[in-house]
Amino acid sequence: MHLTYILTIVLMMVGAPTQGVDCDGGDCLPYHRCLYAKKLKKVPYCADGTVCCRPPTRPTNDSPSRRACQDYSNDQSFCPPELLISHSNGTDRHERQYMAVIGKRSRGSATEKPEWICGGTVIHERYVLTAAHCILLVDEDPDFFVGLGAYNKSESQVYQVVKAIHHRDYDALSLVNDIALLQLNETIVFNAKIKPACLATSPVEDHEALTVSGWGYLDSVSQRQPDELRKADLQVLNISDCSRASSDMHICAGGVNNISDVCHGDSGGPLAKWHPRWGGCLGQVIGIVSNGGLCDAQYPRTKFTNVYFYVEWIESIVWPSKVKK
Repeated sequence: MHLTYILTIVLMMVGAPTQGVDCDGGDCLPYHRCLYAKKLKKVPYCADGTVCCRPPTRPTNDSPSRRACQDYSNDQSFCPPELLISHSNGTDRHERQYMAVIGKRSRGSATEKPEWICGGTVIHERYVLTAAHCILLVDEDPDFFVGLGAYNKSESQVYQVVKAIHHRDYDALSLVNDIALLQLNETIVFNAKIKPACLATSPVEDHEALTVSGWGYLDSVSQRQPDELRKADLQVLNISDCSRASSDMHICAGGVNNISDVCHGDSGGPLAKWHPRWGGCLGQVIGIVSNGGLCDAQYPRTKFTNVYFYVEWIESIVWPSKVKK
């Protein structure tokens, strides 16, 4: 095909180029990796020929996920008599009521117990948020299950997954768009053990303190897994500290004092904080564990999927009738 013809097609797709754009506030990416390029009539080029991928400014007013969070806060049964925040590595019983554990077993088997493989976050009475790489398993097509209300995994209330939805632009090689939703077979009854988390409502701040939780390995050598839910305090780092990370799509975080981190089995779990308005009554999920280096490295760094970047995608699936067209 003639080069001029190819260039014409490209210009029809992305609009006339704006030369030398420094892409302030966005990333220079190939067109096919820019989630919002297809929605825009004109996308400026960066100096190297890629497109400047800057998502539209999110509205600060009402949205389906914010309305849902308000509804959650109105349920007075959600608020415990005191905040359940601990400074140790262990968690208090049912401190992280939004925590889910994702399991799998051979499709159609009624006898096998699920093998618990990842973490997740309850965000709705029928949906759990997790990572795409947790459910897109090479050479496997298992049934998936979700355990809720667990301090010890064996005590969880188990739900079957009827639909696993991963982001259509997920890239297994780069782990771009590493996000998925699991629709459960029945409605979750929220109680003292199981509560939803709200979605992120603003971008993370540099050096912000957040908490990751899960049942992953305690170290990479012995591969010991805890029976009880664990947590670690992390701090948001410069995005350049994580390999192949995008400032929009990812959050880079590392252990406070360079000692805490996630490990194998924590994938898909929440990077979260207590909601800035409702405190210990509700959690707020900020990131999803995607990938990192050795979990007991001297300077641990982990790449998280940035939930704020994907709020519109989540809302279009979880609250489709309430999304403004």
